[in-house]
Amino acid sequence: MPVDDEEERPLSRVYLHPARLKIVETLLANPNHVFNLKELATTAEVDESSVHNHKEFLIELGILERVPRARYDGYQLAESDLVSIGQQWRDLHQDQLDEMNLDTAEAIEDFYGVAHN
Repeated sequence: MPVDDEEERPLSRVYLHPARLKIVETLLANPNHVFNLKELATTAEVDESSVHNHKEFLIELGILERVPRARYDGYQLAESDLVSIGQQWRDLHQDQLDEMNLDTAEAIEDFYGVAHN
């Protein structure tokens, strides 16, 4: 039976919002890095206000973890089942992209007879 309640589909709430998706992708790409809000915004290529607006939701989902610091709070990828699933999906997706890029490079080399960069 399909779930209609948005509260029951937290991943759709992440993936349907472009800023949230960029923030999560940035965290997944840098799993051991502790960001301040400005650095996370810059790395994710979103406004700092977007990170500020979405951080509590991502903390509640168990994707983002607050790391207390002396002068500011840092934020990093949390350890949770949801994050593990996201990392597995990202790894699978990245492997497919890498394979497509390799196939494309080989096809260009075959066509031109030389490696093409």
